[in-house]
Amino acid sequence: EAASLQPQNWEDAFWLADARAAAGLDPHAAIARAVALNPLEHGLRNAARRLSSDERGAWELAAARLRIEALDSGKFSLTNL
Repeated sequence: EAASLQPQNWEDAFWLADARAAAGLDPHAAIARAVALNPLEHGLRNAARRLSSDERGAWELAAARLRIEALDSGKFSLTNL
């Protein structure tokens, strides 16, 4: 629903990818969308690399670390958290 309200928001796409990964669902499309919306953001490219596996367990492990790094980065607006 958030993506339909703000389709150009890379933060929403990142959080969707993280949530999907944490739930063991394929995060590839969501993280690819986030990178496409903000290709210069190093953290998004790093997240895409870490979520590039095809293994559900790898997504789940990466999601927790990515969430912490994202929150520590200070690059996300509070309205999206």
